[in-house]
Amino acid sequence: MKKLFIFICLIISFQSIHAEEKPVGMINPWTNCKKDFNCAIEQSGVNFLNSGFNIQAMDNLFEINYPISNNRMVTIRKSNFKDDGAKDISGVYTYFSMNGSVTLDNTYKIKTRGDNSKIFVANFELNNANYSIYCKEGLSLEELEKIHSIILELNSI
Repeated sequence: MKKLFIFICLIISFQSIHAEEKPVGMINPWTNCKKDFNCAIEQSGVNFLNSGFNIQAMDNLFEINYPISNNRMVTIRKSNFKDDGAKDISGVYTYFSMNGSVTLDNTYKIKTRGDNSKIFVANFELNNANYSIYCKEGLSLEELEKIHSIILELNSI
């Protein structure tokens, strides 16, 4: 799942690099589908991505809903800092018995909400942006660490 998520993000991140290439003596066989996966499926006849992910956006808020198992989805949100600085952008207003924080890799402080065994909401700052991670069914600390490491990896590209 981690590799598929990184692959999807890399496709989205690097799609504009080759968008303006000029032909060099032969017809370009590629169709530039930009961010439209349905276009790519239609042009290729190959249903490559059947992962059930969904992307939404509004002013200064980007959201990806991604399956992490057959019965669990994770929602990841990103918002650039505005004048008010860091804040919780999860959109989750449920009361949880545990409000705390964890430090990953002795560097990254992540605010968490959950219960004694699961983390449901996590918020952190990275490169002048707010991030939130939410899973209705909850995450283990190990799962949170994996999702966080993917986000770090994507921010280093």
